[in-house]
Amino acid sequence: RVLFRSNLAQPPYILPTNFMSLTPEQQGFVLANLDRLLYGLPPIPGITAALSEDAAVGVQNDTDPRPSDPNFNYFTSNWAGGFYNMPLAYEAWMYDDGPGSGNLDCNSSATSDCWGHRHDVLWSFDGTNPLAMGVSAGTDAAGSTGFAMLLGEGGPGYAPVYTYTWARAVAAGANG
Repeated sequence: RVLFRSNLAQPPYILPTNFMSLTPEQQGFVLANLDRLLYGLPPIPGITAALSEDAAVGVQNDTDPRPSDPNFNYFTSNWAGGFYNMPLAYEAWMYDDGPGSGNLDCNSSATSDCWGHRHDVLWSFDGTNPLAMGVSAGTDAAGSTGFAMLLGEGGPGYAPVYTYTWARAVAAGANG
């Protein structure tokens, strides 16, 4: 059963006014932060090039990405293939990830793996070190579309350099 945000009596997304002109990566970042805020979690401050490169490896290999930086304390990640665009891939992670969905990890013999993508987006990091996100949209070696997202908390001394920030999205109207 597909669960849309509206089916859960949740308010509509308040997107930045420039959402349609954002890159797929920026769109995924905005959607994830809007859901994190809805559930009382802090937004991820920004996207980094390094984590986005790691997410691109996930897209190329059709798998959940991992940070290449060994100093990450915690991370979660998602991959989706075959979707037309990032908002549709993201919707599947958040609202169509349970029994009867296309989530390959969620089946009648392994229902404990249902909603894992949603849990990854809504992971509550301990917040002792900076948070960052990497997002990628592209194609694998066979030319199939894929999308990947990597959320993480760096270790002590991690100083992310953000290429797109939540503050920028908010300035453009995200979250009203």
